[in-house]
Amino acid sequence: MPDFIPKLQDHLLGHLLAREFDGNAHEDFTDEDRNGVRIIGNTIYSVQLLCVNYTTYDIRRASDTINPCTHNFVIVQSPEDGPNAHPFWYAQVLGIYNVVLRHYGPRSHDEYKKHHMQFLWVHWLGVEPGHRSSRHYAQLPKIGFVPHTDPYAFGFLNPAFVIRGSHVTPAFAAGKTTKLLPAVHTVARPSDTCEDWVNFYVNIFVDRDMIFRYIGGGIGHLTPVYADEASEDFEQDGTLPGPISEDVDMDSAADLAARSDDKETDEDDGSDDDGDGSDGSDDDDVGYGDY
Repeated sequence: MPDFIPKLQDHLLGHLLAREFDGNAHEDFTDEDRNGVRIIGNTIYSVQLLCVNYTTYDIRRASDTINPCTHNFVIVQSPEDGPNAHPFWYAQVLGIYNVVLRHYGPRSHDEYKKHHMQFLWVHWLGVEPGHRSSRHYAQLPKIGFVPHTDPYAFGFLNPAFVIRGSHVTPAFAAGKTTKLLPAVHTVARPSDTCEDWVNFYVNIFVDRDMIFRYIGGGIGHLTPVYADEASEDFEQDGTLPGPISEDVDMDSAADLAARSDDKETDEDDGSDDDGDGSDGSDDDDVGYGDY
């Protein structure tokens, strides 16, 4: 990972100064600011498990266990707030670490205080451009690894920003590639492979809590700013996408509906005639007032 140490220092500084999460692109930090971060003993401690506690849609406590070797995909709240912004960012956790440090310099509040900090090393994934995903389109969100040419393809993440683990499924039809990360030996993928899946589908139906995070309405959940493209199409032309073919003859459909209405009318007339000959037919019905 290029600029590993400067990016780690930027992340730790952002945490120390209580910066809002923005992907840790803190471009205003200077070398002097970074030199004020002193990791005690120049030691970073690695752990294998991260327990993420969260509140479910029905206000119950639950937790996900994140392991860089197995269950390693997570979601965080997206800082983007545009009209078509996806509500979440996705990341693959490559490592779980903690450090003990002191902060020096003009921005420090207490130069003698030791800070115990945790951070995740992650490989970011982005939403597939041009892919429409909503309940109206019957398509799951589609994501893929950010290419290695992007300076922020890899980064650091505060565990406190992790909402919960994410369940993703490879898009098998898209296959694998080495273009996203040409390196053969890397911790960013299992040791027995040198390729990455081009895309993944996010399983928003993995449990009830997860689906409520995407469609909204969960008790105590923030309503996601999820771009409902189908609703926008409806506002423009009054139509919603669906399985109906464009080749359907609407005149034939209307004629068929009219015939069905005429048939129902004839049946209703016949039922009235039969009812005149039975005086106690109403007494045989069970009404709700009997309960």
